[in-house]
Amino acid sequence: MCSVRSILPPTPNPQPPTPKTQNPKPKTLRRQHTEAPCVVGLGVLRHSKERGSPMHEYTRDLVLARMMAMPITPVPAAPASEATWLPPVEDVRPPLAAEMVTLGTHVPATHRARYEAAQVVFHAARSLIAAETEGHEAHAVEQRRQALNDAYESFGVRFGPFHAPENRRALAPIILEYPLLLALEVNPRIEGGTLVVDRAPIFHERVSAPRRMAATPGTYSVEEALTWCLAERIHVDIDYIAYLADGSVEEALRALQGRVYRDLSLAHTRYVLREELCSGNVRAKLTQARRLCVIDPAFAEQIPVLEAALPAPVDRTQISLSLGNALVDPDLVKQFIVTLVPTFVLWNEEGSVEYHEEVNTWKITPPKRARASTEATETWGTERRNFFDILDAVIHQRELVVRDKFENPDGSTYTKVNPEATLVAGEMARRIRERFDAWLWDDEERAALLEQRYNEKRNSHVERRFDGSHLHLVGLNTAGLRRGDADPHQKDVIWRLLASQSTYIAHPVGSGKTLMMIAGMAEALRRGMAHKVCVVVPNSLVGQWAADILRFYPGLRVLAMSAKDFEKNRRARFMATVATNNWDIVVMGTTTFTRLPLPRAARRKFYQEEVDALRAYLHQLEETDSRPEKEKKRDRALKKIEDRAAKLEAKLKSIDENIERDDERMHNLVALGFDMIVVDEFHLYKNLEFSTSKSGIAGLPSGGSERAFDMWQKIRFFQAKGHKVVVASATPIANTIGEAYVNMRYLQWDLLREMGLAHFDQWAAQFALPTQSFELRPDANGFRIVTRLAQFVNLPELHQLTRQVMDVRLEEDLNLPRPKIITGRPVPIVVPGSGQLKDYITSLGQRADDIKNGRVDPEEDNMLKISSDGRHAALDMRLVGGERDAANKIDRLVRNLMERYHESAPWNGTQIVFCDLGTPKGR
Repeated sequence: MCSVRSILPPTPNPQPPTPKTQNPKPKTLRRQHTEAPCVVGLGVLRHSKERGSPMHEYTRDLVLARMMAMPITPVPAAPASEATWLPPVEDVRPPLAAEMVTLGTHVPATHRARYEAAQVVFHAARSLIAAETEGHEAHAVEQRRQALNDAYESFGVRFGPFHAPENRRALAPIILEYPLLLALEVNPRIEGGTLVVDRAPIFHERVSAPRRMAATPGTYSVEEALTWCLAERIHVDIDYIAYLADGSVEEALRALQGRVYRDLSLAHTRYVLREELCSGNVRAKLTQARRLCVIDPAFAEQIPVLEAALPAPVDRTQISLSLGNALVDPDLVKQFIVTLVPTFVLWNEEGSVEYHEEVNTWKITPPKRARASTEATETWGTERRNFFDILDAVIHQRELVVRDKFENPDGSTYTKVNPEATLVAGEMARRIRERFDAWLWDDEERAALLEQRYNEKRNSHVERRFDGSHLHLVGLNTAGLRRGDADPHQKDVIWRLLASQSTYIAHPVGSGKTLMMIAGMAEALRRGMAHKVCVVVPNSLVGQWAADILRFYPGLRVLAMSAKDFEKNRRARFMATVATNNWDIVVMGTTTFTRLPLPRAARRKFYQEEVDALRAYLHQLEETDSRPEKEKKRDRALKKIEDRAAKLEAKLKSIDENIERDDERMHNLVALGFDMIVVDEFHLYKNLEFSTSKSGIAGLPSGGSERAFDMWQKIRFFQAKGHKVVVASATPIANTIGEAYVNMRYLQWDLLREMGLAHFDQWAAQFALPTQSFELRPDANGFRIVTRLAQFVNLPELHQLTRQVMDVRLEEDLNLPRPKIITGRPVPIVVPGSGQLKDYITSLGQRADDIKNGRVDPEEDNMLKISSDGRHAALDMRLVGGERDAANKIDRLVRNLMERYHESAPWNGTQIVFCDLGTPKGR
């Protein structure tokens, strides 16, 4: 390590620095791809032919001595005669460490000089950042800035920029905080065969927002004191507000009447903002306020406020209650069946309708006479499907398909969809749904009852509006920000992150989601809401995220973990370093995060709960499913549930049988000290498997991913511990309606259970409708009838539920800069298919028939291969072993590119080409 020599005393009475306008411009470092050292000349590091000698001890010690001699001079307090100073919220983080954290203690002798020089730069940077953030006097800050420039220039003389490959190879594997050193350099580039970097703004100007001066009691109005309190303490601290306003608590409450209210609890006397009181489940809060008012009349003032905040009642014209919705009780369904099939209820025989809420299944048992009646077989049935079979498919939102049986030459049989009979049955199902919709609301008494029931059960939540204009982001590097500060919509989200446990940032690309998450983490760390944050990003973005964090908040201690850090020879030491050092933020890729388990007991508990729930679900389905046994055996949805239960039972068994290793006890999310999780690109986890009895419904996930299931476990674990969870994506819903349910399942599991919507079938019956349509077959050989959950219903209520955790902004809301398309919209170019391509598509149809009829092994051919081959053939037949067509998409693309190239040559236009088929793969 570097030491400070006593022979170099600090310079007495340091002179104030020159004004900021006179500071020299940041110098540029250049490093050729050579091991030769560099020398300083006119602000540029150039290649030198002479071998350099180690940094002279006098130079090294001079830099360190200059830093160590600098007094820490905080901003002076006001005279006691003028005011008594009250410190703002205490920064609970430990002070910045001057020493770098290394992976192990051994530094190779060949890199010792390089390492010690880097340590001097690191120490200088940390010292300067601390001085800026703590609000030291200007001359003390500028002395540290000069020390950083000296240390960095001395390092560059011998070793070049930190971005130089030789520095990365030598230092990055042993210095875990190497991203901070990289952050001191910006805009790395190659110019004339030379590596060139610019010095970051910290070398010549303040980059970290200082702490605010302590509040002076008696100088604020009550409103101003409330703003200060929210900025520093997040919640309403009425004693603190009264102190700042130099008054009593009673006076502060009178002045804030209408802004703050007592929380609805007898266990404590806590106050909340009006917008917090009047959001969430307002109807439940109103009921609670009325109950508390009987005990304590002080709660009476909340009642009119909550009554005014109730969502506007939804009338029958805006409510969609389909067959199968839990709000339509079995008695109503029974009454409806009688209107269509009167023999369902006779004096000596009566059909039954049962609803099992746990699994959202209905069991309709008709009398034999009712099933054989003309109404069931002809009026409301078809030649191939009885009314009660159609009703069962409608009420469970199952695919309604009619199949014909055929016999193979070897005597085996197979089935094939009868499109005409299926279409007739689907049309009858549509008529039954329309008849139910008309019948449900044609009776005034029944309609009024359903309106009241719907509003009480589904129309109770109000979205909270977050206003973060009062926030002062301590430590934020505002250099380069458009307004010299975070944008208003970004501060609103940061305030939301601090005030909520779970948040989903669903803002468009370019809105600054990264800054929102980083600033939210920094403020949570500063206020003690979190102590070590785990940030999960795609593997390719780990380094970029670490650089962004240090660019915005250079004072944070950041560790970037790569997949290599989990290699056997590094894992133990690396994990020990993570656990035993006070990192603020640890950034890791999705692969790394998935390999970090929860504690064994937590995993076992989670798997056991899932297995028990699935087994109970299957048992209830078997008890209530009235379909024939053959049809139940063909039900792919039930088979998937059984397979999933068996898979989870196998995992549970492996947890019980395997002996817990030492590294498993030490290297889990809890042992490493994480108490906040932030996930970027959250749409990568949308493939979360869930149980459903719906079979044949296109668009539902065919199977879940282990990565998504692992994330669900960890989010639920963090929420149960009261830790913060923040996720972000520009595409929260990309393909199917089921993704909206998955998002709620991740972050609002308790709310779904509370509302009786935890099971997907319950949720879908409330917010989605199946529709039938003709779609092109995957092999492009004809059309097929497809049933999809393609229509949202009761959208306003779903909107209010999701907005309890999801912050949504649209491009038009933010007025983000976007390039304009010359034509105003994309231009499709149609390339006619060749005869060779058409013949190939026909062969794909034959392959698809062979697969469906079981004449080919799935290992040899399957629908996924057919779909991929079809896409490749459509691009260029050579990708599937064919001949080059006279006119194909590739040739047409090249011709268009050349035309655009010549058109844009006068202004040096640039074209971007995207192609993800038939492209070379990186090695």
